[in-house]
Amino acid sequence: MIRQFNMLLVNAFANEAFSGNTTGVVIADNLSSDEMQNIARDLQQPETVFVERLDIDRYMTRFFTPKREIELCGHATIATFYALAELGYISPIEDGVKSVIQHTNCGKTKVDIEYKYGEVSRVHMYLGDLKIENVNIEEELEMALGISKDRIGLTMGSYVPKIVSCGNVSLVVPLKSKEDIGNIVLNEAFAEELSNRIGAMSIQVFTTEDGESVHQRTFSPAIGVAEEMASGTSTAATLYYMAEEGINKSNKSQHRQGLEADRKSDLYASYDSAKGVVKVGGQAFVYLSGVLSIK
Repeated sequence: MIRQFNMLLVNAFANEAFSGNTTGVVIADNLSSDEMQNIARDLQQPETVFVERLDIDRYMTRFFTPKREIELCGHATIATFYALAELGYISPIEDGVKSVIQHTNCGKTKVDIEYKYGEVSRVHMYLGDLKIENVNIEEELEMALGISKDRIGLTMGSYVPKIVSCGNVSLVVPLKSKEDIGNIVLNEAFAEELSNRIGAMSIQVFTTEDGESVHQRTFSPAIGVAEEMASGTSTAATLYYMAEEGINKSNKSQHRQGLEADRKSDLYASYDSAKGVVKVGGQAFVYLSGVLSIK
């Protein structure tokens, strides 16, 4: 018997084709874990999301890279709920914010969908359980990223890499300039070993001159993705790092990513220090829709 499922390919944190971080979205409620992994491997997207409607404005999501399942993915969350809202799977409102609940393997997360004149304008997700830890690995980062350790830090002061938990765990690495970020040559095998050893899903490098406008790259070889064109959870980790280090005073930031691969991504973050929550959001673009058939 042939089973068929609606499937989308979506660019997260972008509003046009050939930009943002590509995501597979499969609307399904009776796939096994092995089938999900096989689909993700065949689609070869950085992440593929399998989404099931549980109740009104309540959804179950599971996230798979071509290599393995992960508990949560920021850009895939934005892509999924932007697409569901834009295509009418979620009942729209005319103006304002509609909240839905996403159930994941690491718990529930709130997702806000902003509408203007009945159209989706932006989607935000909320990330909590924030933690920051010291780590001394500057010399190892030289090998992992192909940079000199004297380029670690920011022009506004001496800052060091730290491990930040924000939904997922990121190693957040400040660098002095956009040129330094552009000059990175990833040693994928060593970066994967280093990430696994310190328990980080991603290595997030960033630079900023004012603490609010951020240029960044995300490397995730630990989950089988050499480089992400945009990362929501690592963006949240970066703002939390900047707020805790006194780099960011406003608790708001704008992040640009993907320029090195000509896939521009724009991400927006805000930090509620009283609640201990970072909100990350942006747009998305559905560039392909079709039917997935499985025998």
